[in-house]
Amino acid sequence: MKKAVKGKKLLLICFFVLLAVAIIAATVFASIYFSVKLDAEAVIAERAQVVFYDSSGKITEYSTLSRYVKYEDIGTDIINSFVALEDKRFFNHHGVDYYRTAGALVKNIKAGGYKEGGSTITQQLAKNTMLSSEKTIVRKIKEMKLAKDIEKNYSKEEILEMYLNAIYFGNGVYGIDSACKYYFDKKPSEVGIAESAILAGIVKSPQNYSPVNNPEKAKERMNLVLKLMYEQDYISETEYEQAKNYVYIKPENDDYSPYFGNVISQASDELGISETELIKSPYKIYTYYDPVIQDKLTSLISSGEFYTQCVNGQTAYTSITIADNKTGGISAYFSNKKYDVFSLRRQPGSAIKPIAVYAPALNSYVITPADIVVDEPKNFSGYSPKNYGDVYIGLTDVETAVKRSINTVAVEIYNKMNRDYCLDFINKAGITTEKEDSNLALSLGGMTKGTTPVELCEAYLCLANGGYHTECGFIKEIRDEKNRILYRKNDLNEKIMNEDAAFLMTDMLIKTVQDGTANKLSCLPYAVAAKTGTVDGVNGYNSDAWCVSYNDNFTLCAWYGGENYASENNISITGGGLPALVSAQVYKILPYNQTKRKITTAPANVVELETDLYARENDGKVCLVNPLTPSYYRKSYNFSIKNAPEEYSPYFLMPEQIFNAEYADGEVTLQFLCNPQYEYRVFKKGIAEEEKLIYTSIVGDEKEKTVLSFSDKVERSRIYIYTLEVYFEGKKIATDGIRTVIT
Repeated sequence: MKKAVKGKKLLLICFFVLLAVAIIAATVFASIYFSVKLDAEAVIAERAQVVFYDSSGKITEYSTLSRYVKYEDIGTDIINSFVALEDKRFFNHHGVDYYRTAGALVKNIKAGGYKEGGSTITQQLAKNTMLSSEKTIVRKIKEMKLAKDIEKNYSKEEILEMYLNAIYFGNGVYGIDSACKYYFDKKPSEVGIAESAILAGIVKSPQNYSPVNNPEKAKERMNLVLKLMYEQDYISETEYEQAKNYVYIKPENDDYSPYFGNVISQASDELGISETELIKSPYKIYTYYDPVIQDKLTSLISSGEFYTQCVNGQTAYTSITIADNKTGGISAYFSNKKYDVFSLRRQPGSAIKPIAVYAPALNSYVITPADIVVDEPKNFSGYSPKNYGDVYIGLTDVETAVKRSINTVAVEIYNKMNRDYCLDFINKAGITTEKEDSNLALSLGGMTKGTTPVELCEAYLCLANGGYHTECGFIKEIRDEKNRILYRKNDLNEKIMNEDAAFLMTDMLIKTVQDGTANKLSCLPYAVAAKTGTVDGVNGYNSDAWCVSYNDNFTLCAWYGGENYASENNISITGGGLPALVSAQVYKILPYNQTKRKITTAPANVVELETDLYARENDGKVCLVNPLTPSYYRKSYNFSIKNAPEEYSPYFLMPEQIFNAEYADGEVTLQFLCNPQYEYRVFKKGIAEEEKLIYTSIVGDEKEKTVLSFSDKVERSRIYIYTLEVYFEGKKIATDGIRTVIT
């Protein structure tokens, strides 16, 4: 009996505890539920709150964030695709779909966390326009209350209109009108079934399901939406089957400028939030955007004059990045295709050589521009690089190897270097590498994941700025609505290479423009340094073509390529072709200092010296010239004083001269010291007589100096003038002596 009483008491206690918990929960729920009120202005407003500023601090318009379209101008297929995917009972519930909410709750319990929200379109509208994106119970309760209020005040059509204008579609595109324009170059009333399914599929994860970023995933998502539309009787079986065959092709020649799309991408990454949340937030984003340069760049390139086609006949991708040397900020950016430049990772080809090979080698004093190298087929433990066109020039120097982009030399120098040192240098310059990138292929641009135009600009900024690393990007700083700084670009530039090495690298790249692979830039009236890069494709075509260049004000990266590395997306151009040509035209629209036409001046620890090419060809040594070295065997190079040559050439040395002329018994005896490498000629001239050649020595193989002597018959009581001249390879290099004889 006592046990039964105790059991009843325990049950009673549990009942009251549960009742108390329920009352508390209901009270908390009610306090949260009724704490929010519908903000009519917020729900009908366009919710892109982020504000962009240009380089001068002025607010700039970003059209893809400001368009609004009415319900009657939105195609039925768009409405149906979103309802089928996001909220199939939309036209029947009153803001909250309790069946869906319960199902999501069960799934979340099974998953042990928040995996599915179960939100209706009305709830999503409430969240997008009046709440944050945090995944909490509190927000969910507020969302439900606001959804109910929205349903009481607006029709289903009005709700759909507001919802579709408050969605972020990725790539900096906000709202259904802008999305239709961006992805299809159409109005919302013109979009078809498959296109509508793509748009609906994007919203859950714009980065993953955008047909621009991930065509394959976008296709899978499209098919899911089409299946739901068919199952819910929005389309017929015939329409379903036809729509599944749709192939997305990016529209050409649209008016979209990708600059601010990349600003959004960088900002969301820096703040660690989604692009959707960034767009909705009242952030102030200060950029390096120069509207004058951007307008000129867009006008120049979008004309199509500098486009090229892939093997499949489609227009190849074209990307132009312009960075300010002083700040590292990107002043303007253009692309004829739509993608996030930070995710555009491609093989850089020979454009990587100055950063991966030559600059590190110069910085560690392993090479000089004059160092002798041999360009010929070589094998490095199984790795056999080939030159472009399989052409080899034999004996040459490092400077020529840079100018002509010789692969065998780049690999040979890289093979001599410390790999860890080179990788560390590349990383400090701003280029991301992987552990697998330490192999020899890196010296020719073979990278696991490739690099981006922004990273290449950042790396070349190190050269343009005398060895100091300057961070490259679109954004100066980001502030919140209270003007607090959330992000500021790092302007503390780190010195990653010595000024003599930076100057020598720049000097060789200037010469690459003068008479190397980048000579299409030589038409400019000021100094420009540049390096081209070409990545081999198949069947004689290429996958990528680059030209990275800089003058005293700007660093410019031009890239051409296909959508991916498939053979049909290969191109026929090289880096020294269209990329270099378009770079020259871009420089013509950029401002420059009329009085400052050099990129930089030589630092105190750099000297210019003349070297003897004859010694290089015969002895394989870098030697300084002698006074008699012929002009055609002289070549000037810049050197760091730390490893400049000190040895003089063993050639073209005049011995201590013996040139005697003595008269006796009707003859003049001539005697002189002869260096066998030269040819000596003796000329004779009498008063009122023409000068004539009377003796020519024979160039011998002897290496020792030889005294030559011969006699010349003359008349008495006359004055004769004898001249000794020195010749090399048939060309006079010196007049060694003049003697006057009175007989």
